Amino acid sequence: MGKIQILDKLSKKFKSAPTSEEDAVYILSRIRKILEIDDHPERYSILNFYCNLALHSRIDDHPKKVADMLLRVHKGTDYSNSIINFIDFHAQLQNFLKEYNLPNFYEGYKISDFNKILNAIYSDTPIILKAIEYEIKIGENGVVSGAPVENI
Repeated sequence: MGKIQILDKLSKKFKSAPTSEEDAVYILSRIRKILEIDDHPERYSILNFYCNLALHSRIDDHPKKVADMLLRVHKGTDYSNSIINFIDFHAQLQNFLKEYNLPNFYEGYKISDFNKILNAIYSDTPIILKAIEYEIKIGENGVVSGAPVENI
């Protein structure tokens, strides 16, 4: 499937806000393909991280920016971390929509509704911080928990 076909599908999906995990995972999978095709991993590093997180059973390789943010959560030095409360995700997604001239479903949509869907998707996917052998999980309620990882 080519880039134009993927963007057409995204355009149709973004005419309304995602209402289910299935909608969100589909959207994230298509966004990931576009980022891959256009080689935008750094520009959209957090968006790409969340796309990967939705599609894999665990994440243990992430950009330095993401790893640094997660480490601050682990250390307890940043409880309002923009990666955990999805602020950076939403900012990068809105930039993506604008860059690719896609409908902006955010207009008139409660971000908190989307965050609930995202929390449900990510709640069963551990994020491994290899450098300190630690696993972080985002719960369905958005609460972050963690524990040392055995046998990384």
